[in-house]
Formats: sequence, structure tokens, C-alpha cells
Amino acid sequence: INEASRQWATRPSDQRFTTLEDLLHYKSTQRELSSTIDIDPGKLPIRSKGDPARGELAVGMKQGDAFFTNWSFGQLCGLAGAPASYLRTLPSPMTKDLLDYGLKFGDRAEQDKGVRFLVTGEPDNRTARAFTSQTYGRIWDSEVVDTVVELNNRQEGRWKVPLASYTSQDPLRATTLYASDRDVFMFLVDPDRPVDGGGPNDQLFRGFIVSNSEVGAATFTLLTFLYRYVCDNRIIWGTKDISQLTIRHS
Repeated sequence: INEASRQWATRPSDQRFTTLEDLLHYKSTQRELSSTIDIDPGKLPIRSKGDPARGELAVGMKQGDAFFTNWSFGQLCGLAGAPASYLRTLPSPMTKDLLDYGLKFGDRAEQDKGVRFLVTGEPDNRTARAFTSQTYGRIWDSEVVDTVVELNNRQEGRWKVPLASYTSQDPLRATTLYASDRDVFMFLVDPDRPVDGGGPNDQLFRGFIVSNSEVGAATFTLLTFLYRYVCDNRIIWGTKDISQLTIRHS
């Protein structure tokens, strides 16, 4: 299982958390500052802000303009039937006009579904985080983390970040708890209750990975397994009895 290693190798420091409680606080705060708006895509109030050559695009709102993330801009371009990579090279007024046209006169089947717009932040610092159809069934990242915290508290803290040789010197690098404005990823193990592996001195341990994206970047996934050891680079070795549950956001 290499996904935990990929996460470990690519996550910046501001997406790393050393405790479940810190991770839950981050995701709960994000949700508390979030709201959703259902709107006809042709009526989405897109604005061009600042210098036309270098300006930004935003969704105009009474409570304050909401600026795009890289992810949400790509989602909106998809709804408009426009190539995001090309639109990112154009002046913002031209991009606004092309998005307006695509959202008003694009794929009728998609337009009829409407747009569910997720915005997060205070009035003077708002971010447009996601544009999905109104049939999208959101699983909040905070709900996923809260469930893991509740489970771990009920089981007296048995689930832990796997140890690495450098854990005490650099716990942020060693962690396997990650989150961004786009997703959450947790890899935890039970190192104190080994299972007989069937051979002499052969021990297996329980582990699980759970991940989710409340903005539509990925499905909810729960992966459970037995394993023999975890490398410092978070590759999981000797896995068996792997089970996976995947839930689409629909």
C-alpha cells in the first residue's frame, strides 16, 4: 500500500497535523465558516477584479466577494464546458465572458441540475471552494475526522500515528494525518495489540486509512488491513486481509 507514502512525500508543512484533535479543530472551523448556495448556473455573479491583465476572478456576493481556489476554478470551467488550463492564460475580463457564456448556453442537461456553490470564510476573506451539481451528496471532512476521534476515545487511544526513527525530532514530518482546503487523509495503526501471523516470531498489526473530500476531489474511502511493518517513508509492508469501502458523493 503506497498511498500513505505518497501523501507523506508530497504534503507541505501547513497540511500536516500531529494529533487528531488539531486536525478536528481545523476541519470543524472550516465547516463552521462554510455555507452552500443553490443557484442557476447562468445567474452565477462572476466578477473580474483588479488589473484586467493580471486581475482575479471572484463570485460577487452581498457578504463579500469570494475568490476561487485552483480546484474550484477548474470545477467551474468543467461546468461551463471550457478548458481550465487555457482560461488561466487569458485576461480576467475575457475569462469572465467565456465562463458566463458557457454557464448560460452550455450543456442543457448539466445546466438543469443547477449549481451548488460552497463558500468558506469571513465577509472580508471569502473563498469559493467548490462548484458541484445540486445532486452532489456532501460528506463533510469534519464529520469523518470526528468519527475517528470518537472511535479512538471510545477505544482508549489505541489508534496512533505509526512511529518513525525521527518521530521525536520531527513529529510534523513523521505524521500521517493530513488535510487541506480540498481533502483529509488519516493513516493510523494499533501497535500494541499484535496478531499471530502464523509463523515463528511473525506478528501482524492492525491499520486503517480513511480519506475524504468535501469539495468533490475524491470519494470517501475506508481501507482496513493487517500489516507487518511501516517504513520511515510510510510504505506499508506485508499487508493482508485488505478490505475497502468506497462511497460516492451522490
